[in-house]
Amino acid sequence: MEENKKYDVERLKSLRLEKQILGYLLKSEENIKDYYDVSVLLTEKVFADKYNKQIFNVIVSLLKAGQTINTVSVAQKLSDLNISHKDGNDIDNYLDAVSFTQINKKGFIEACKKVYTFFLRRAISKCRTKSNGDFKQHE
Repeated sequence: MEENKKYDVERLKSLRLEKQILGYLLKSEENIKDYYDVSVLLTEKVFADKYNKQIFNVIVSLLKAGQTINTVSVAQKLSDLNISHKDGNDIDNYLDAVSFTQINKKGFIEACKKVYTFFLRRAISKCRTKSNGDFKQHE
């Protein structure tokens, strides 16, 4: 039974969509405007992958500081924060791969909506699991 719960929660994410979002933010010439267009949906909480979440936080901090967003600036900031890739791979290689994502603004907005939906479903699943445990304790 525990295996099924874990499997279901694992299905409530899409690393491909997360990478598309990051890739778009890395490449978009209007990334600050595009980010603020979806900032209500797109927060660090929607990222299921810890490393993607860290990359997102760096991109947003650079955007808010008015700095240039590209693979070099993001890799440098990650390095300054002593953040390395989860698999021990080179940060530059990961960011380069992410930046090759082919997605337009419409696709970016759709990806943000889908990732937000996954986030909501994970939150509901977590609440359901917690409430089931609470009910079992009171039986």
